[in-house]
Amino acid sequence: MTQIFRAFSKNPLLYLASGILFFLALFIFFFTDFFYELIEIGSIWVRELFGGFYLWLGLLCVLFLIYIAFSRFGKIKLGNSPPEFNRLSWIAMLYSAGMGSGILLRAVQEPVFMFLNPPIETSSTSEVIALEYTFYQWGFTAWAFYGIFALLIAYSLFVRKSDILLGTSLPQLKRIKYLPEGVNLLTILTTVFGLVAAIGLGTTQIEGGISHLTSTHAGTLWVIVLLVFIICFVAFISAFAGIKKGLNHSALQVQRFFY
Repeated sequence: MTQIFRAFSKNPLLYLASGILFFLALFIFFFTDFFYELIEIGSIWVRELFGGFYLWLGLLCVLFLIYIAFSRFGKIKLGNSPPEFNRLSWIAMLYSAGMGSGILLRAVQEPVFMFLNPPIETSSTSEVIALEYTFYQWGFTAWAFYGIFALLIAYSLFVRKSDILLGTSLPQLKRIKYLPEGVNLLTILTTVFGLVAAIGLGTTQIEGGISHLTSTHAGTLWVIVLLVFIICFVAFISAFAGIKKGLNHSALQVQRFFY
């Protein structure tokens, strides 16, 4: 017990986040239907309460980044050394990590769903509304949310030479006790949730394609589990190989596709 306490005291954020994720995974495994109902109720509540705020926040993030880009702050250089990767490599990485498997499905499914189920009634046609909502979900607004966090981390790492944890990269958060630690914990949890959603979405796409080609029933559990292990194994190899091999390989594939 003493050794566990000492390990926790050295890195409490890691063990606290790991413990929450572990018990949450057990809860979801044993009470799947109940957790699904909680997610559905919670998502509806969040959309009704914060839907308008989310729209305005996205617009403000886009305008804020435009201001940063064209103001004197946009001239601040992130680091003193030349770029380690070329522009094409970074573009390949951004689309692979930022969009992932989501855009392969949502780019087609979302506009069709919005066309058949218009979320609002305006003078615009259903086609226009569907494309507007899809562009909002995957256009400048989504990238602005990514850009805000990337800017904070990059500025802390390359300019201030400080810790890149999101909670400690903003000195203003330190004025409130435990707020930086809470932000760091929330960042870890939401990152894991996002990865789980991406893997789950990609797995169901692959499994659906396999079931369609083999004319079998979609949603076979053992196929889904096998695909999850394969995807995680490939992702582990990619991470273990390092960012240089991953980025260079992605850029090479993009060059082959276009040229």
